[in-house]
Amino acid sequence: MKNPYVFGIPVRSPKYFVGREIEIRRIAERIRSGASTSLIGERRSGKTSLLLHLTDPIVAESLGLSKEKYLLVYVDLQGLSDLTPERFWQRIFDRAIRLSGDSILVNFINTRTKIEERNFSIPNDIFSEAKKRDVTIVLLLDEFESILQNSKFDHQFFNSLRSLANHYEVVMVTSTRRELSELMRAEATSPFFNIFATVILRPFNRIESFKLIEKYLENTDLHYSEKEMELIYQQGGGFPFFVQMAGYYVAEGKQSA
Repeated sequence: MKNPYVFGIPVRSPKYFVGREIEIRRIAERIRSGASTSLIGERRSGKTSLLLHLTDPIVAESLGLSKEKYLLVYVDLQGLSDLTPERFWQRIFDRAIRLSGDSILVNFINTRTKIEERNFSIPNDIFSEAKKRDVTIVLLLDEFESILQNSKFDHQFFNSLRSLANHYEVVMVTSTRRELSELMRAEATSPFFNIFATVILRPFNRIESFKLIEKYLENTDLHYSEKEMELIYQQGGGFPFFVQMAGYYVAEGKQSA
C-alpha cells in the first residue's frame, strides 16, 4: 500500500489542508478591507502551504475573494540572491498576466512592462489601472526575508511599497520567521512595516495534530492506535512537516512488520 504521508513539499490540494481556520479568516478579512498582513512562523510551520491554500480558486471564493475582484499573486522569494527591484516587479506582473481574466488589464500590463526603461512609475501605473477596474492585486510574498536582507532593495523600494498600499489599495501578505521590524536593515528602516498586522503560526496542538494525522488516513486501509497517534504527535512537536514525517515512518514500520 502506498504510504499516504508526504513531507518536504507544501500542501497544494485543499483536500489535505488542515487547520489554520482562525489565521485564514483573519488574513482574508484584512485582504477584503485592503489591509496587509505579516505571517510569522518557524520553519516547517506551514507558511507556504497556507499562502498557496489562499490562492486556490474555490478556497478564495469561499473567503469572499472572488477572482473577478481579487488577483492573488503568489511569489516564492527564497534563494533569489540576484533579484533586483526590476526583476521583482517583472515576476509579479508575469504571474498577474497569467492569472488575470481581465483582458483589458492584461493588455495594459503587457504594454507597460515592455517599456525598456524600468522605474517605479510602472508599478504605480499598473496598480492605478487595476484600481480603476475595481481589481485588488494581492501580493503573497513567501520568504520575504530574502529581499529584506538584499542590499539592492533600499529604503526607496520599501517606501514605494508603502505608497502603493496607501494610494492604490495594494495588499501584501508576507511570510517570515521573525517580525518585520526586526528584519529590516538599518538603512531601510521606515514606516513600511507599520502597515502590517501580525498573524503568528504556532505549532498544532494535540487535537489539531490528530486531525492532520487522520486526514491522510482517509480512503486507506491504514489505521493507527491511540498510542501510535500520540507517538506521532510527540515526535512531530505540532509542526505539520514533522507530524507528516513521523506519520510516514510509523506507516513504513507498520507495513514492513
